[in-house]
Amino acid sequence: MKDDRKICIGLIAGAHGVRGDVRLRSFTEEPEAIKRYKPITDESGNRSFVLTIKGATNDYFIASIDGINDRDAPK
Repeated sequence: MKDDRKICIGLIAGAHGVRGDVRLRSFTEEPEAIKRYKPITDESGNRSFVLTIKGATNDYFIASIDGINDRDAPK
């Protein structure tokens, strides 16, 4: 039996700058643990993302998504 359950570990809260970085909000108990979860997918499970945490603010991480290099890139 395949386990298709998913949990929401975070959300992309918006763009950060013009080079495709995003503001990432973590819902994990330890916020930095979000980078240990694999695979990271959209809600449907159809799209996978490779995230790189680049920094942090008080409320968000600043992250890049592989393949997104421009703020106006197709979603």
